[in-house]
Amino acid sequence: MFRYTVLLLILLSAQLAQASWHLNDAASTINFNSIKKGTIVESHVFKSISGTASEKHIEVNIDLKSVETQIAIRNSRMAELLFQVNSFPVATISTAMPIGVLTMQAGDVKSLIIDIKVDLHGVKVSLKAPVIIIKASEKLLQVSSQKAIVIHAEQFNLGGGIEALRKIAGLDSITPAIPVTFSLLFENNQAL
Repeated sequence: MFRYTVLLLILLSAQLAQASWHLNDAASTINFNSIKKGTIVESHVFKSISGTASEKHIEVNIDLKSVETQIAIRNSRMAELLFQVNSFPVATISTAMPIGVLTMQAGDVKSLIIDIKVDLHGVKVSLKAPVIIIKASEKLLQVSSQKAIVIHAEQFNLGGGIEALRKIAGLDSITPAIPVTFSLLFENNQAL
């Protein structure tokens, strides 16, 4: 009997480890900064993100139309001129699940550099991302940037969009290097 109970627990643990985790979009953020006129830094966020995590993979999707800059006309201009949402409505960030993360105990913290793939504006680029992963509980997994990841507009063919924004806003310059930070909370409602 004991052997069957142990086997059942092992199978159950394996199933839970493979279970899908879902991004809590209300408790998650992806932020980026823009720098205009060389010294004016403005912070922006995407209001609509979704994602999943499994034993092998993490994927986050960003609805680029949901860009929030605190100025309605700038939201519209960024969506249309920079991100060109009619052609490229979603950006995707994906990575392999780091080994040992799903078996972390509640309260455990890991600091890692992971390889991420960013699919933005029809271009796929691999980047390194320093992250902190916290297993807040058996049901909560927090993945946050340890420092900003700098995206260069030309990597994703966004230089023309930045120039269009600069012209329409009448600015001397908009810096093409964009710092991005994130805090992602994944939930597993199947966890014990």
